[in-house]
Amino acid sequence: MAVTAFAPNLKFIDTHSNPDTECDKFAPDVGVYPIDDQPQGDTKTDFSKMDLFIELKIADTSDPFSDPEDPLKPQESEFRFENDSENFRLVRGHLASYSAAHAGCQFASTSSVYSYAETMRKLCKVHSLGP
Repeated sequence: MAVTAFAPNLKFIDTHSNPDTECDKFAPDVGVYPIDDQPQGDTKTDFSKMDLFIELKIADTSDPFSDPEDPLKPQESEFRFENDSENFRLVRGHLASYSAAHAGCQFASTSSVYSYAETMRKLCKVHSLGP
């Protein structure tokens, strides 16, 4: 996996079809664990051991957030950071549920990552243009 070069002490595991039976049967797309503290046996999703999780959304209708036209002027016009519709509220709730489960299963600080494929493609395109 290409990401291991950036995080050599972490293990990225596909957890999307293996829910955490101890934590509301949630199953984020990717669970990220320390190399020396991964789930044992057939268990792949364990929020109590997870350093962070990654939930991937691919469809345009799944991005619950919007970006300002000019990122240097996000306050201009009546810009709203949250897209407002039933589907977008459901996606935000989904992400918040995973974050709450993660935080509730650990006593240390926790992190979560939301990745929207279109935003990632734009970032890759911009950064690949070079200096």
